[in-house]
Amino acid sequence: YGNADLAAQRSRSYDLGVGTRVDREFTADVTAFRTDYREGIGYDPLTFVSANTGGYRLEGVESGLGWNPAGDGARLSASWTMQRSDATGDQRVPFLPSQKMLLQPGWDLADWWATVRVEGSGRRSGAGQEMPGYALLGVAAGWHLDRTWELYARGENLLNAAYMLYPGYSTPGASGYGGVMATF
Repeated sequence: YGNADLAAQRSRSYDLGVGTRVDREFTADVTAFRTDYREGIGYDPLTFVSANTGGYRLEGVESGLGWNPAGDGARLSASWTMQRSDATGDQRVPFLPSQKMLLQPGWDLADWWATVRVEGSGRRSGAGQEMPGYALLGVAAGWHLDRTWELYARGENLLNAAYMLYPGYSTPGASGYGGVMATF
């Protein structure tokens, strides 16, 4: 299913952002971005073929807020991204959501931590279809055994949302994971 005539993707990106610590506990940031593709590569999941898509522009704004007090207790982070594309012939880049959001409250207590993750994505279009937005819920918890080792468990898509990132390719339903992490 390869494409021997596929040319390399070429792009130039620009980011301009500012971040600030409002006080010891609060942070805020905003970044504007733009990427100009002189030659993009697209993939058609229905035909399994990659092809050059020509030039297009992707631009948007990412913003975030954080509350992270020192020591044990609650914390919160939130982000929102608005993005758009100007593909050849004023078509949107396939499968690119116009908006994404993330809300992540958490709690630290001694060597333990826990978070809840709420993630949302706006509608996307591609392969001749309009795909609906979706919202996902996940939780994670962990225990720092020492400065190097950590045990963790997480659950994703806990409400068992049926959604697709690409037409015809479903994503996992409610799922659970666990593991060990080493930090050096």
